[in-house]
Amino acid sequence: MKNIVLGLILYLSAGASVAEQAPPVELTPPLPKEAYASCAALDGALFVDGVPPEVGLTLHSRPRMNAIVTAVLPSSATGVVKGKCKRRLHNLWCQVTWGCLRGYARTVFLREGDRPHPLQWAEVTGVPVDRFLMLYSKADERATPAAAISPTARVSVLDCVAGAGGQEWCAVVWGDKTGWTRKQYLQF
Repeated sequence: MKNIVLGLILYLSAGASVAEQAPPVELTPPLPKEAYASCAALDGALFVDGVPPEVGLTLHSRPRMNAIVTAVLPSSATGVVKGKCKRRLHNLWCQVTWGCLRGYARTVFLREGDRPHPLQWAEVTGVPVDRFLMLYSKADERATPAAAISPTARVSVLDCVAGAGGQEWCAVVWGDKTGWTRKQYLQF
């Protein structure tokens, strides 16, 4: 038993973590052309938000991160249809449909309505790894703090303006957290 625990400690300290392991992907062959006519229309009220373009939003067979990945929605998907939802630990998962793609998705990456405008992505930079980047309700550090986000986050940038003190501020979205931060903390 002692050797197993020691081996697990060495494995985890070498940089691999159980949480980093990707769930198995279930590969399904493409449907015949005539089957696509029976797919759901892309007329839902939701769109994918806060997901980097090169990643996409994974859909799972069950409302769990370690469940089989059944499909991946593009980060630009609109018209997503929402079904029944379940709370799992700290996440709300909903059954979603986008055309012929179905599965459970975390709602933190889904928004209702129309996408405001094309997104620009930026990496948070210049924040120590043991700190958070504070987002504010307005483009001013004296404004009410709105949220604290990871110092290694990749955020979507909605707009940048000149703020208090002549500094540039940007409105950003990270998952379900939104607010203003100084542009100096963003690398485009």
